[in-house]
Amino acid sequence: MLAAIYSATTVAPLVGTIARDFSVTPGTVGLLVAAYTVPGIVAALITGPLADRLGRRRFMIGGAVVSGVFTVLGALAPTYPLLLLARGIAGMGAAVIMPNVVSTTAELYSTGERGRAVASLFLANTTASLAGVAVAGILAEQTGWRLSLAGAGVLSLASAAALARWPAPVALPVQARGMLGTYVFVLTDRSAMATPCSHLPGAVAWGTWATFVVAYLEGTFGLAQGIASTYALAQGVGLLAGTQLGGRLGDRFGTRRTIVIAVLAYGAAIGLVPNAGMPLLPTLALTFAAAACFGVRAVGNAALLTEQATAARTTAFAFSSAMVAAGTAFGGAA
Repeated sequence: MLAAIYSATTVAPLVGTIARDFSVTPGTVGLLVAAYTVPGIVAALITGPLADRLGRRRFMIGGAVVSGVFTVLGALAPTYPLLLLARGIAGMGAAVIMPNVVSTTAELYSTGERGRAVASLFLANTTASLAGVAVAGILAEQTGWRLSLAGAGVLSLASAAALARWPAPVALPVQARGMLGTYVFVLTDRSAMATPCSHLPGAVAWGTWATFVVAYLEGTFGLAQGIASTYALAQGVGLLAGTQLGGRLGDRFGTRRTIVIAVLAYGAAIGLVPNAGMPLLPTLALTFAAAACFGVRAVGNAALLTEQATAARTTAFAFSSAMVAAGTAFGGAA
């Protein structure tokens, strides 16, 4: 999962370079985010019920291989349309990984331990986001965007090799027959569907800002790509802090209450960042705070979802991933 998140975030610091290389606008390059996420919606929804029935290990490995191979091929693409196509297929592989990893994690821990377990999982995700923005941007400045993107693909292939050596726990039996029955089982569970549906607006807001944060810092403050990518770490560090704080706050004050407060605070902060005309340091500080609030929300939502539709967790998380993907794609394309 770390490799999939890293691959997803590498595009943000490469927007300007790719735009210049292919003579397209930064907004057009933002479509790479949509290409990486939208096809994955279908892939996750198809493979979710299959993973619940057949076991999750094979889908995690297969998804990592597909993501890695086509990320490398995207780095070799001679034209922008071919890069767009390669990112789409790579995104389908990444989308298969995420619901399976979270579902497997939920089965490894008891109810009282899952909040901390989910926070640890988000620690890996946020570490990948930090690396994706900072390392990819600095590497691209020194060697070019192609080598930077290819490195993300190699990381995915390495994760597939590691997963092949790790035996995942046996999936719980699904309390419904066939793929359609699994969908019905999840869709008719109102609690299981409420959390994924709440992901959509948050993902739109996050996808819009996360995709263009480096380009915003470059254009607004006149920073070089590597410097802007480094300053954009404020977003990743904030997300990291929020994900680790979210589990503890939820345990102490209630997960739902914590999520509501975090969502309201995130909306206020992210609205101020591009519109208040602040100097660089206050902009970075507010970016950190907004990302921390988003991290609190993300961990809380994931912890809630682990308790829903337990006999078809991968399918439930596939719906969750689909909502996040749709929101991220819309935000990135905007």
